[in-house]
Amino acid sequence: MSFERAIKAINLEKTDKIPQQETIDHPEYMHKLLGLDPYKNPIQAYVDTYKKLDIDWIWGIPRRAVKFNEGESAKQSKNGSFFYTQWGLAGSIWRKPYFSNMKDVLNYDPLINKEKIEIVTEEHNLSQIQAAKKDQRLMGNSTLVTGLYYTTLFQFPIMVFGYELFSVAALTKPNQFKKILKKFAEISIENVKAWVNSDMRVIACHDDIAIARGLFFPPQWYRENIFPWYKEIWKPIKERNLKVIFISDGDYTPLVDDLAAVGADGFIVNESMDLSFFVKKFGDSKVILGNMDTRLLTFGTPEQIKNDVLRCFFQAGNCPGYFLKTVGDIPHNVPLHNVEAYFETCKEYRNYGGRNDL
Repeated sequence: MSFERAIKAINLEKTDKIPQQETIDHPEYMHKLLGLDPYKNPIQAYVDTYKKLDIDWIWGIPRRAVKFNEGESAKQSKNGSFFYTQWGLAGSIWRKPYFSNMKDVLNYDPLINKEKIEIVTEEHNLSQIQAAKKDQRLMGNSTLVTGLYYTTLFQFPIMVFGYELFSVAALTKPNQFKKILKKFAEISIENVKAWVNSDMRVIACHDDIAIARGLFFPPQWYRENIFPWYKEIWKPIKERNLKVIFISDGDYTPLVDDLAAVGADGFIVNESMDLSFFVKKFGDSKVILGNMDTRLLTFGTPEQIKNDVLRCFFQAGNCPGYFLKTVGDIPHNVPLHNVEAYFETCKEYRNYGGRNDL
């Protein structure tokens, strides 16, 4: 069963076939695969899609479907506090900025002023945990559901202040900003304790510390401001002998040794990163996910897609903790024939145990 396969791979045990972790949000493909309109019952459509494709591990199942009219790319929420942009079946949520100037940023205390900022509240975190547990019940023993703790530390000020104000405050007022960052870290410590106490098998911690071209800040900034706190944030996970998987956009390769040193048991390897480097460095000791590129699925040919799946399998298929994953998810705008080519290739070649068998 896929659930058991995922657990074995996370524990670096050999599996019967190469496991797969995906986020599929492609209504046209789901419709063709299942023979029904996913907008009519989106939750069941997600469940049935993951089961039918034998996907081993997912973050979770969206609780909504947002249908856009032709030519429409955004919808405002009923209360006006956020809007949806077109992204697959569920849409992508974008909130209006909470802050507009540096003075308010530097005066903000996330431990005290929680009323208008939902993501810093305990209730918000607990709702994410409950959603993950509910999704696991829906998937049963067919697929592992872990949820995704999204605001580990670097992501917290991004979500609250926005990239620009966060960057300016962090670089121009470092001492003041360290005090704010400390309070975000304290919130994350308590949030991670709640994830651990919810009996999750593995904790996936998300923090977008980089972009495709590399890091936001010099490596030393992370070593001084982020990684000492990671060790504290992940301490409850380590005390329970659980695994922490680090998830980030972009190319954070210069920091992987630091991440491993503070406790990361696995990494997502994005399309801008070198999978062979991670295999050589961590192939026998860490969980490795990814390296399939959504851009290739979107703009490539079925033959190119097949070759890239095989590349991933040749490079990482023998690693006990490797999961194939399309980085960037599989949204609505990927051509249907390319999605079909991707999953047909996966079905054909996942059964081979690694590069020695291909």
